Amino acid sequence: MTIQDQSIRQSYLEKGELHFSRLTPLHQSSIAGMAQTFSTESLKLQQYLVSQRLIARRQPITAYLMAHANARVAIESSCADTETLSFVVLDIEDCARKCGLRTLPADTRCESIFLDLLAMAAPRAQFASDEQRHDYYLSLVRSVLRAVGAVALFGSVLLSGRQFLDAYRLNQESEALGAETALARQRYDEIVRTFPPIPTSNESLRAVINRYAELERSSGSPAYLYREISRALDSAASVELDGIEWKSGALELSRIPVNADAARNAPLAADQESAIVRGTLRLGPDSNPRQVLAAFNRLVDALKSNPKLTVEVLLQPFDVESGKALKGADADLEENQPRPFKVQIRRAIGS
Repeated sequence: MTIQDQSIRQSYLEKGELHFSRLTPLHQSSIAGMAQTFSTESLKLQQYLVSQRLIARRQPITAYLMAHANARVAIESSCADTETLSFVVLDIEDCARKCGLRTLPADTRCESIFLDLLAMAAPRAQFASDEQRHDYYLSLVRSVLRAVGAVALFGSVLLSGRQFLDAYRLNQESEALGAETALARQRYDEIVRTFPPIPTSNESLRAVINRYAELERSSGSPAYLYREISRALDSAASVELDGIEWKSGALELSRIPVNADAARNAPLAADQESAIVRGTLRLGPDSNPRQVLAAFNRLVDALKSNPKLTVEVLLQPFDVESGKALKGADADLEENQPRPFKVQIRRAIGS
């Protein structure tokens, strides 16, 4: 039995399990009145349990009375043990200490102990409606939002701290690099002062050197075209070279130039190279014009197989005009004389 809210709480427990609990009004709040009410209500509760067949008629039970130490004497004098009912007075301060309550009760009321137990270990059964627990749900939502906000704030603080450290480290590295650059510039100036004087500034000299390096990179070499010509000659064994005229630049010619002199003297651009190949075709006394042209076309096709090369025929072995048939017995190849040809090859430098 416990006292709370001007009432006496009567609870029947068996083997730690609650079977019955009810409230009885406390008409007298004095110590003597509480002691007398404990005695009277204990007997009534025993009779009620017997009538409800929760206990046997002669079954002995123990009534535990929770009270303050200043009411112990009055309660023990009012509550006398019988054959079936015995009383045990529990000190409310000792009970509060066992429950972990920091502030001990000043009287016999047990509200503070029950509230602490309810907060520490909520019961499974819930008798309050959703409307009554609305404020509780709101408090849970507020707690979750506060926890999420605290986690987000903590994460933001960590991220900002990391970024601050990174910025500080980068600033230190920048200052160190600046100091090293200034020291290197100072050493460079000291070394430059030891050089003999020149009739121009360092900036002009650097610009001239850079321009020279650029011209050196853009200047061509006949080695690439020579290799391609040699590769093409492998497929045309009857071709004999008479000469190669190489130039660095691009010829501004039409697709079929008027003559070789115009191609040779044409202006050149600085980003291309060209080579005019002069040679003859020697196929033997039994060859005919078609065989000569076939050998020449193999040479041209071998050169055109490289997509980086632009090949133009300046002079063919035979003057083949549209509408004119080429016969194998035409003048017996003019007494089987070698047939000269000229081919121009162009390539963009650096391709």
